[in-house]
Amino acid sequence: MASWKKYRLGELITLTNGSAIRKRDIQSQGAIPVFGANGRLGFTSKFNVENRTISIGRVGSCGAINSIEGPAWMSDNVMFVKSKSEKIDWDFLFYVFLVQDFTEDIRKGAMPSLSQKPILCKQVAVPPLDEQRRIVARIKECMERVEEIEGLRAEAIEESDALVQSVLHDTWRSDEIASAEKMALDELGQITTGNTPSRKKPEFFGGSQPWVTPGDFNGRLIATGRECLSKKGIAEGRARVVPEGSVLVVCIGATIGKVALAVRDLGINQQINAVTFDKEKVLPEYGYWACRALVPEIIGNASKNTLPILNKGKFSKLQIPVPSLYIQGQVSSKLDAVEVAVSEMRRDLSESNIASTALRESILRKAFAGEL
Repeated sequence: MASWKKYRLGELITLTNGSAIRKRDIQSQGAIPVFGANGRLGFTSKFNVENRTISIGRVGSCGAINSIEGPAWMSDNVMFVKSKSEKIDWDFLFYVFLVQDFTEDIRKGAMPSLSQKPILCKQVAVPPLDEQRRIVARIKECMERVEEIEGLRAEAIEESDALVQSVLHDTWRSDEIASAEKMALDELGQITTGNTPSRKKPEFFGGSQPWVTPGDFNGRLIATGRECLSKKGIAEGRARVVPEGSVLVVCIGATIGKVALAVRDLGINQQINAVTFDKEKVLPEYGYWACRALVPEIIGNASKNTLPILNKGKFSKLQIPVPSLYIQGQVSSKLDAVEVAVSEMRRDLSESNIASTALRESILRKAFAGEL
């Protein structure tokens, strides 16, 4: 790195703050993109930057870096870069900004902010132009490989989502399930539609009884929610609490068809129908999978309004196959094992996404240490 020279960024670039734009001037479609600190906000008909630039978040998301192809409108939440030196390649300059740490330069407050001065005073090491271009090409090559890995990982996650559904579909077509007698849900247990105690009485909430909404569904089992009911909420607010082992099914809204098995007594809101199966007829674990198999019917029978709804009456009459309890146990154990395996695989894939972020950072660190 003997040929690398140090410069203040102010010797290589100028910074200009963006300009305010009225909300009504930002459209969902158009020719000129509008950029804020977190990226594109929408489109407009005018621009304040004609050529390629780099934006730096200066209010709110301070230090966020984006490469922008002009023409574009830079909002007043960002500042943008213009090169004033032929000593630095534009792509190399972008990577220079990506490795900068502006943490100590951000003014704290209700709305964090970052000014131009500490940025322009930062010292950066710059190699000769030929070396800059070689480093840029190498960084891009490495980043493309990371993107390929991320693409394969995303495909694997999508396939894992479909795997459980595929095994469930095949299981429901097997002789032991397909030949079983079908019965309506309300013949097999109690159907309960949830509700929400009055929000005008805050004393109905904040107790120890978990109360769940569709947003709390996250996997096969559900044990708690983001809110809890008080004893008053249950007694005076007439909140509906279903027992452990109930199968909860979302029957209203964008997430209609979500299913979860309650592992403790839970309060439920009005978007949820719960089936508390008679355990002499249906095992709760099997009931969960039977309701999962009903999802296409649940969605298909829902009203086609802006907000899809399957009312309690229609839901109660949906039918599921009811084999012997022994077969139910075998089927649910097999499907549980598949879902556990898939969940572990998804967790591993998600953790490797975190590793990808670290890998990108490592590539940039090595590039600017002359090791790439």
